[in-house]
Amino acid sequence: MVEITILEYRPRLLSSAIVIIIAIIAINFGVFSERFPESPPLFFRVLCGILGVFGLIAGIWNFTVGIRFSKAFRKFAKELKLNNGTLILPKTMRLVKAKLIVKVESVTEDLDIDVFTDTIGEPFNSNAIELEKLEYRGVVGSGYPEWIELIGYELEEFRNVCGTIGIYPLKRLNYNISLDKSVLTVSCDDAYAQVSLRLENGKIFGRVSYVKGRSRGIRIEIDARYKLTLLTPPLRVYRATLFKANESGEYEFEFELPNVEDRYLVLFTGDPRLTPRKIIKVLNLSTPAIFGIGWKKVDAVLKLVLDVPRKIDVVDVARFSLSPQ
Repeated sequence: MVEITILEYRPRLLSSAIVIIIAIIAINFGVFSERFPESPPLFFRVLCGILGVFGLIAGIWNFTVGIRFSKAFRKFAKELKLNNGTLILPKTMRLVKAKLIVKVESVTEDLDIDVFTDTIGEPFNSNAIELEKLEYRGVVGSGYPEWIELIGYELEEFRNVCGTIGIYPLKRLNYNISLDKSVLTVSCDDAYAQVSLRLENGKIFGRVSYVKGRSRGIRIEIDARYKLTLLTPPLRVYRATLFKANESGEYEFEFELPNVEDRYLVLFTGDPRLTPRKIIKVLNLSTPAIFGIGWKKVDAVLKLVLDVPRKIDVVDVARFSLSPQ
């Protein structure tokens, strides 16, 4: 089912308020500092006054513009409608196809947001947006840099110096998966486990049989390295535990790579607090998430691990390949 997902814009009112307060202090200092026992030089007082006035104007402008844009954003989002997978705009509007790149280089560095609108195409007028299979891709949560790249549409009517409202159609991707074997088996003394694997609709299904014996438990893990191209080294390692058990029994599990559902993502492209993790969260994906097109996966393995006290874990491995269709 197609959905509209809104990543709401909240203006940075606190920073505006701080600028206004500092500006008022600077103006007062410039006006009344001559009454101090040791009055600062006239040039310094005048400079404080001028900077204070400019700071006050900038703070009030940013405050009012932020509130006005936030109200316009909420009003626009409420007026959006869906009709058989087509997003109906409140009226005929001027659109331009755009690329949005949101990237964080490291946990300590500032957010780096790049928005490109001049390399995709010419603006056009429309009152609707079809759910296209546009390119999108991203790597989030398993190391740095984290990045997401989306291609969609920006609304020129809402453009300001900081950015505009962007609409990014996201269509669910299909994957090709293959395994080199369908049964994994591990045993040690009186402990035993076996998992039977099958592929269906891009998912891996498993049926597990486990006899605990003197083992502590079993777990099934995925471990994969991703490449953007065949010529580049692996960028990231994806690790996740798909299943674990500590008691004997028969179990079942299933696994699917993080994938978006059919939806329209609506956001403000110039929000300085926009991060890849925020986008992942609003798309209902968990981290680590490596999704979209344009990458290759190598050295992917599915492991059945038997945890045995005071001994090396017993492991059986199935190698698999996965690529977007």
